Amino acid sequence: PVISQTLKGSRYEQDSSTRDELRSVLFNHSCRPVPIDETTGHSNFDVLGASVLPVRLGAGALPFERPGSIRREPAVQEETKGVPSRCGTWQRQYATFHKRTLRGELQPRYVVSVAVQAGLADRLVGTIQTFFYAIITKRAFQITTYDSIPGLELAFDPTRSQINWLRAPIEEEIIGPLKFSRQQELGLQDGEYHPVIDVKYKTKWAYMYLINDMAKSAEIFGGSNLLYEPAGYHESETVLVASNRGQVLKLFDNPNHRDTLEEWGLSRLTAFQCAWEYIFHPQPGVVAHAARMANKLSTPTALKVGIQVRFGDAEFNQSAATDSEAALERAEPYFRCARDLEAQIAVGADRPVIWYLISDSLNLRKAAQAKFGNKIVADTQTQPHHVDCNNAVAVCTGKRRLQAHALQTAVADILTFAMTDVQVVTTESGFGRIGGWLSGRTKAMWQMSILQGDWQVNCGGPPDLVENLSGNWSGI
Repeated sequence: PVISQTLKGSRYEQDSSTRDELRSVLFNHSCRPVPIDETTGHSNFDVLGASVLPVRLGAGALPFERPGSIRREPAVQEETKGVPSRCGTWQRQYATFHKRTLRGELQPRYVVSVAVQAGLADRLVGTIQTFFYAIITKRAFQITTYDSIPGLELAFDPTRSQINWLRAPIEEEIIGPLKFSRQQELGLQDGEYHPVIDVKYKTKWAYMYLINDMAKSAEIFGGSNLLYEPAGYHESETVLVASNRGQVLKLFDNPNHRDTLEEWGLSRLTAFQCAWEYIFHPQPGVVAHAARMANKLSTPTALKVGIQVRFGDAEFNQSAATDSEAALERAEPYFRCARDLEAQIAVGADRPVIWYLISDSLNLRKAAQAKFGNKIVADTQTQPHHVDCNNAVAVCTGKRRLQAHALQTAVADILTFAMTDVQVVTTESGFGRIGGWLSGRTKAMWQMSILQGDWQVNCGGPPDLVENLSGNWSGI
């Protein structure tokens, strides 16, 4: 049923090889009862996040911690008043509220996450941060894009989400001031640009502009009463939010909202994962691409070490990309870290070990496969494309198929990275951190800087603190 539902109506529906591949992935994993939300008619388990790509950790713990300290935070709670509940108790009530608002049965109050000219990871953390703003302030959450920026609906199906979040494009006069290009045109630095809504629109529209401003995001989500944000415009019908930064964990330090979130059954360690699985239901193209790697990662007893290496945007232009030899040399500290982790966790356990490599460098993936052989699982075929229109003109010139491919393959990489047990990620990238966070493991990630030559990370010591992981680069 999962396969049929996933492929229905897509070009993959009649593709027997894709069906067989997905079936193999599914049947290699144990099944669990899937609670159905009677309000939406959808299961409370994401097809990729929990059914097709479950994450496990076999025996063996880091020697400097208690056994089981690398663990998956429980995301499923006990039933509440007979209602199957996951990640707390708020989902069904919010889905009903959302649906009634869109139908016009309730006062129109919306939060719209506006696409940002940025990489996928930055967009996703900003979107999820905005979602929490919506549920806390009791507004219907929506997502929109503009101009040639590919919409998230190319990778996620809003009609099969717990809520239909897709918002039609908004007229230029309203959305224009939230474009990052406006700040660039004015020559202003991050934090200096403050878009102002025309006073004639004050009761209908309001702005929150949080692009590249981690400090402002931390200030608002860590200490402000969101019910009164944006200040002076909190009663507006629709709040448009442009953000490529995530400070979800700061909400659990916010005295105005932490008690409410905890009463709902959310915690700082599961909130991001719960929101992801509530909002994002992968399109068939994501499922198909993820299945290729998921099949190779499906050995239940294997220790899976995730390695994410981000060189920089130049890698998306194959003619300017780092050559294979140089790529291996730059990435060697990541492999060394993986070896250290493997030695600690799998020592004496007689268990297979898999290194799963994701990278913006196709040359690195190919070279690593050639060097390490079957130990490495990596996509050595797909040339990545940046989803930011400023960095990938080819993706943004009306080539919708290429836009969809760029988004879908990137999301598939994130979801399969979430299948790993421990992760070594690049500090200057949110991509690996999202996958690591979605794995549900709270003490299993080590980050290394690709820019600062930070090769002295002690992978024989404790993993990075949650606070460091959630606050670096674009945050969580």
